[in-house]
Amino acid sequence: MLHMVLQKIKNQKWLNLCLFMGILLITAMFSCHPMLEQGAGSGILRRGFRDYVKENKKYPAILQRSGILKEYKKEISALEKGLDQYKDQWQKYIDTGLAGSQRSLTISGGKADGSLCGKNYYLKFTYLKELEEHTEVVKGDGFLKRPRGKYTCIISESVMDALGLTVGEKLNFPSLTNEKNESLCMTVAGICKEKDITEPYWEQPLSVFERSVFLSEETFGEILKTYEFDGMEFTDTVMLDYSKINSSNADLYESYVLQFEKLDAACSSNLPQQFKDYHVKQKKVRLILTVLEIPCMVLLYLFLYMVSSRLLGTWEGEIAVLRSRGASVLQTLFLYFLYAFVLSAAAFVPGIFAGYFLCKFGAGCDGFLKFTQKSLGFYRFCPQMVVYAAAAALSVILFLTVPVVKLAKQTIVQKKKAGRKKPLWFLGAFDIVLLGISGYLGYGFARQKEITALDIIAGKQPDPMLLLNVTLFVFACSLFFLRAGYGVVSLCFYCMKKRGKADSYAAFLWMKRTWFSYGLLGIFLVMTVAGGITNSAMARTIGENMENRVTCDNGADMRCQEKWNLRTSVDANGEITGWAYTEPDFGRFLEISEGIKATRVLTDQNVQVKGNKKSAQNVFFMGIHTKEFGKTAILPGEGSKHHWFHDLNAMAKEPDGVIISSNLAKKLGVSKGDSISCTRYSPVKAEEEMGIMHGKVCAVVSEFPGFVQYRYGTDEKGETVEEEQYLFVCNYTQAVTKFPLTPYEVWLHFSSPEDAGMVCRWEKDLGITMEKTVLADQIAQSRNEPIVQVTNGLFTLDFLISLIVCAMGYLIYWLISVNSRQLLFGIYRAMGMQLAGIKKMLGIEQVFSSALFAAAAMGTGGIAAYFFVPLTALVYLPQKHSLQFVTQVYASDFGKIYAMVILLGILCVFILFQRVRHMRIAQTLRLGDDM
Repeated sequence: MLHMVLQKIKNQKWLNLCLFMGILLITAMFSCHPMLEQGAGSGILRRGFRDYVKENKKYPAILQRSGILKEYKKEISALEKGLDQYKDQWQKYIDTGLAGSQRSLTISGGKADGSLCGKNYYLKFTYLKELEEHTEVVKGDGFLKRPRGKYTCIISESVMDALGLTVGEKLNFPSLTNEKNESLCMTVAGICKEKDITEPYWEQPLSVFERSVFLSEETFGEILKTYEFDGMEFTDTVMLDYSKINSSNADLYESYVLQFEKLDAACSSNLPQQFKDYHVKQKKVRLILTVLEIPCMVLLYLFLYMVSSRLLGTWEGEIAVLRSRGASVLQTLFLYFLYAFVLSAAAFVPGIFAGYFLCKFGAGCDGFLKFTQKSLGFYRFCPQMVVYAAAAALSVILFLTVPVVKLAKQTIVQKKKAGRKKPLWFLGAFDIVLLGISGYLGYGFARQKEITALDIIAGKQPDPMLLLNVTLFVFACSLFFLRAGYGVVSLCFYCMKKRGKADSYAAFLWMKRTWFSYGLLGIFLVMTVAGGITNSAMARTIGENMENRVTCDNGADMRCQEKWNLRTSVDANGEITGWAYTEPDFGRFLEISEGIKATRVLTDQNVQVKGNKKSAQNVFFMGIHTKEFGKTAILPGEGSKHHWFHDLNAMAKEPDGVIISSNLAKKLGVSKGDSISCTRYSPVKAEEEMGIMHGKVCAVVSEFPGFVQYRYGTDEKGETVEEEQYLFVCNYTQAVTKFPLTPYEVWLHFSSPEDAGMVCRWEKDLGITMEKTVLADQIAQSRNEPIVQVTNGLFTLDFLISLIVCAMGYLIYWLISVNSRQLLFGIYRAMGMQLAGIKKMLGIEQVFSSALFAAAAMGTGGIAAYFFVPLTALVYLPQKHSLQFVTQVYASDFGKIYAMVILLGILCVFILFQRVRHMRIAQTLRLGDDM
């Protein structure tokens, strides 16, 4: 049987090669799914860890035990041995390795009297393991060798500032006495600070240890043995190497962490919440992957059906012979099962490798048909690819074998009657029904747009039809164009019947008879071109709107925040009576480079604005230099009717002029020219007013650089709610005149991409530390979002694979059609038709089939992009924004699609006409005469 199968494959090698290519592509698409899913999942985890560090200023993957030991051993080595047992158990199960660890042991020293500054300090003794390796002494000697019986300690800069302690000061603890009834006395030997605050070791920085003096291991051990304490606080923290946590082991590590927390009340971790966020996003990625693969998979299986149906047509005689020779239905099925198995097995291993390269190829896309050389380390081969490839092979075997059952029971008469019938979808008007369903779904999604957006923000999975509806619309349009095309061809046929030339009449007669056998190719063409246009518009729209939002929220190429020192004065009761900030030197920023523009931007979130007997809380306050701000800030988008510089100019003309947001104007019921007041509150005491300023509204804007109008939080019931923010902008001079000076940001504008690196080097040379937000980095992060990356990759892969399938289907159909009509062409030649007439006949067929469908596809793609892209984009951009959402349609993007389709079409037509040119039509007719 195997020999018979191999002979069948050899006899029809070209059709079987096309079938093999289809199976190979199906196997590749199946097998690349888990690789894409796991790679995107690992990217989500890594991005989540980095965002956690940025938002919380803490290490993102810690396991920690903390509590109070009522009874403990006096030997530190024995204490640490007991704590190490838990630490070793953690590492046994979570084998990521450690990025660092921190252990602190703290005992209460009670009240202490200082020899220089005062009495009644409440202090603690803390032993931080490996403290000396991670700190530097800025004043004093630190842990030097001390005389026997005398104790020394070091303190942090924050304790020094808070208590006024200094190096050399002696601390006496009257509540702690030894056997000789001598109170504990200790000398401050140094003041320390962190060597590198960004080290994982500093999960808890020195500032966390309030009122603590730090002791060496030797000193701490002696004090434990000499004095009695009620209990000991301990904190044991390990920082896991989160680079080793990926989508393949995240579930396992999560289960271990949850078990640790359940079995040990003292154990805690920040990983469970991050794993929870990861699962929400991973489900979204899985849904997007599945939904976006469906159009391509449908085309591939349609292509498989197209090729296999051609082969089935040639197998009818073979099956009849087999049955007449006594072969049972099962035996016949087994033969064709073996045939399908051989092709699937041949495509199995190459398909997996093709899936691997498809995944790498797709993951490297920054947009539709935009390929980059960025790192793709997260996307690796995984064992699940073999399982998915096996599932693809099984589906192909069933897809090829099941139709043989029906064919084996069907007579030739039944087959011919079935061939003369119109398709079921045509008779049932399924295309009209599908268009109606698609329109209804689109209308429903448009009405529930805000609810859907809030659900997606809350972590709920979007409705799959939100993504699939555009594919449903395109597919319905392709069926509708088949129906409309049949009507056009029938009308042209009746017009040519009496007045047309022979070649035109013959062309329309053939198209009318075989129109629906061409249907699959028409569907291929419409879905390929229209799908490419829609995907291009979708990728461009998501990318451009995301970039514009990031740019508007950031407001400048770089935003810097230096550390300002806060000086306070207190009364005898410890109440703060005054405060003042020390302003860093702003002039340094102006000297970085001639190409770098800088401006000061005073910001405050705790502001109240009143006007027209109404008030608004939590208004975002900005104090700016209008000229500097206009040269530095960036505002993209097309929402404003006039340039925002006009608003700055209007405010610059009025000393007390202010700019407010349109939502604030609506809330207060004020407009341009009205007066409003602004109240700011103390950064030290939130309820204490810092001052009031009055201003005149010079402009009302809907968007402004650095203004984030919408934020999202949760209410008492845990439901996601939208919180609207308001904007109040005034002149910087007016702000510092009416209010005490508070920390401002420095915004920078770059003339070249290299300026960001120049600022970092300048910062390092001066030895200052700033919190920086770099616009270019944020835009790069938005482009590299795993969900966006996967979407762009699948859009590109779907289009390219569809294009290949469309070209292969075109050649198969037309070459078989031309070969089957070779005798008919000979008759036409005998009737006097020239070869040019036959070529004209084929040209007419190309125009009314391929060209018209391509033109219809372009229109379909444009309509789908206009109506469906804003809805589908909700999955990626659910948050509201002050910038207007704009569907981005670029002629250059469409040009790429049209160029690729046209070039491929020209190549296919060239191959077709070359085949016609080399046909020996006259000899075909002569051969018929001889017979």
